[in-house]
Amino acid sequence: MYQQFAVTIAISVLISAFNALTLSPALASLLLKPRQEGKKKSLLSKGFDAFNRFFGRTTDGFVGTSRVLIHKSSFAMLASFCLLS
Repeated sequence: MYQQFAVTIAISVLISAFNALTLSPALASLLLKPRQEGKKKSLLSKGFDAFNRFFGRTTDGFVGTSRVLIHKSSFAMLASFCLLS
């Protein structure tokens, strides 16, 4: 039984290595291909663009809030204490 399990694990590691070294980079190269200007945007592309804008604004807000809280660490500790108690 242990030998069968060892063979199963070894084969799964080989399949995973093949995927990591060949299939994943090939897929990433297709997804990260530069856009061609002048082409009509698809609905999916518009959705991705909207998500990227939202994610960028959210990230910028988080970074800004973190910057303020780091500079005012005593206020951040007090607010954390109030929220946790």
